[in-house]
Amino acid sequence: GRARRFLQSLHLRPRDNGSRNTDEEGELLRNQCFYLSISHGYLGHGAPPEQASKLALKLRRAIEAAVLVAHPSWAAGLRASSTGEGEAMVFADFLATAMREEDSSLED
Repeated sequence: GRARRFLQSLHLRPRDNGSRNTDEEGELLRNQCFYLSISHGYLGHGAPPEQASKLALKLRRAIEAAVLVAHPSWAAGLRASSTGEGEAMVFADFLATAMREEDSSLED
């Protein structure tokens, strides 16, 4: 369709980066495709999976912290989403929320 032609015009192609990651304790996190995609987009397709996973987790922490400042009532939904007990809750609007934060941990 239209999106595929647009990507091809930029010499890009879709890539499935998965939807699962692990946290610092090795616990499985589900519905992480948003953060994994951003991480792979930043690091490039040749990045080692461990490096991409670590950056995705850091992005998740920073972005969700900013989102929870703006929407504290979403905390339970985000937890349920990452454990697979709830529907995926992360969406592209999260990135804009995090980018508006003046004291963002994305700068680290």
